[in-house]
Parts: sequence; structure tokens; C-alpha cells
Amino acid sequence: MPTGYTADLNDGKEVTFKEFAMKCAQVFDVKMRNKISDTDTDTDEFHPTGYNLYKKALVERHLAEIERWSNARAEREAKKYFDIQALSRKEEGGILKFKRVKRAYLAMLKQVKEWTPPTKDHKKLKIFMAEQLKKSIEADCSYVPHRLLPLRRLSGKSYRAQLVARAQKEIAYYSRSHAIEVQLAREKSEWARALRHSLNGSK
Repeated sequence: MPTGYTADLNDGKEVTFKEFAMKCAQVFDVKMRNKISDTDTDTDEFHPTGYNLYKKALVERHLAEIERWSNARAEREAKKYFDIQALSRKEEGGILKFKRVKRAYLAMLKQVKEWTPPTKDHKKLKIFMAEQLKKSIEADCSYVPHRLLPLRRLSGKSYRAQLVARAQKEIAYYSRSHAIEVQLAREKSEWARALRHSLNGSK
């Protein structure tokens, strides 16, 4: 299963190395995401962007909607999902998709390995980027079946439970990401204040 950073690659979308790197960097660089302009360089107070709280709220609303589904609605949604999966398999072919996804992951991983981080602080970002791709390769490409198993039509109840579990994982993910942002903002603020304090009186 792809991570939040590799989902576009899994879906077959064109993703440049820069786009992938910047998406991963969202967790690491609060200052960059706040888009601080040159006129703001005197600030020593950094804040989370609110992006993760926004995404968390969207997922929570979606979860609440799913939980309100009637049994009949759940059955309709389960059938719709099954039909989409069947059409996708028919059009692309399951084994072909496995190969395409693996090629996309490996190509991006190669670019990550070839990238030279500009500073020592960026080395952790490189490690994080590689980890996201390796996890996705292990989950999505470790086994390529010679013949795909037949699609299983989920009941409305099972499909709804699957969506609920997925939404809960996403909510937990965005909560963790926001906590990371808060901590990074606090550390950056403390670092900037300490620097300013140490330079007081300097010419």
C-alpha cells in the first residue's frame, strides 16, 4: 500500500523528483511551508501552517459521512467500488500495473540516491524520502502473481468498515504530522530567539 507521499506514483501520475522532494519536505521544513518572504527575515516566531489540521478535518467529515451511511447506501458504494476496480483491471491488466508501479518507485528511488543534500540538515530528508519509497516497494511490489486472484466483491458492511479503518489511519497520520510541525516550529522559534539574544549589542 502506498504512503501519503508515494500515492501519486502508485496511481500512475507523472511526478517529478522536485515535486516528490517538496512533498516530503512538508514534514521537515516549517519555515519553507510558511513561505516567509525576505521582509520577514527578522521574525523569531514560527508557527505550523495548519495544513495537517485542515486535512484531518476533511477526513473527519468524510468519516462522519461514511458512518451515517444506511445499509443500502453502503451496498451501492461497495458495488461502485467493485465495478471501478474491475474496469481498471480490464483496461490495464493487474500484472502490468505491478510492473509499472515498481518501475515508478525504483526510478524515483534512484533519483533520491543520486541527490546530494545541500546541507547536513537535509540528510534526514533524503533518508526519509528513501524510506517512503522502500516501504511502498515492499508493500506493493514484493510479490508479482503470475495470475491475479479474482476480485472479491465486498459486502456493504465490510466495505464501510474498510473505509472507516482507512480514515482512522489518515486521521492519526495527520495528527502526528501536525505534532511534528508544532515541535519544529517551537525549535525554530527557540533557535531564532537564542541567536537574536546572543547578537544583542553586536554591530
